Amino acid sequence: MNAIKDEVRVKASVASVYEALTRQAGYRGWWNNLAEVPESVGGQVWLGTTLAWRIEDAGGAALVFLEHAGWKDAAPDAVAQGWKHFLGSLRSYLETGTGLPW
Repeated sequence: MNAIKDEVRVKASVASVYEALTRQAGYRGWWNNLAEVPESVGGQVWLGTTLAWRIEDAGGAALVFLEHAGWKDAAPDAVAQGWKHFLGSLRSYLETGTGLPW
């Protein structure tokens, strides 16, 4: 597998998810409390790989899709497990106001 693909259903609006994925304060709430991220839309590059998000309205909730692609070999299992943690953190952040950032 050269890409990690995962998804999470969040009891939040698409707009709230978008803010959490594109704003400094959002990233710090669920991913990394020291994060310095550009506040822009577009694929992010990390170690020669790309990270892409897709958000869909699910009638009172949002479906958040993650694809971390471009691995030269199989995607590391530790990274895939890390994304499972962070997707859960994103859900917690959006639903309760408290995530589990690194």
